[in-house]
Amino acid sequence: MRFKDPDGDNVSVAVTSEPVYLARIYNESTGIFSWVASEAGNHWIKFSGFDGEATANRTVYINVDNGEDDSNGNGLDDNGSGDNDAEVN
Repeated sequence: MRFKDPDGDNVSVAVTSEPVYLARIYNESTGIFSWVASEAGNHWIKFSGFDGEATANRTVYINVDNGEDDSNGNGLDDNGSGDNDAEVN
């Protein structure tokens, strides 16, 4: 998830809701959130971006399968795609 501000202001990003069966990991040096799911299925995660004046929200739906589509061996479904940008206006 990438939030950007058209004025170039810094945007703080937070996870505002997520299922309890997803364990969140946040890497401060890269700004990357990742999750480990304890069960397969469709899951949702809600992000909020705030630039000091306005807030933008984006809900991302993640399909966790049993790993059978992991041909590159990274632990992720290799068939995923989508636009994960949100703009704070």
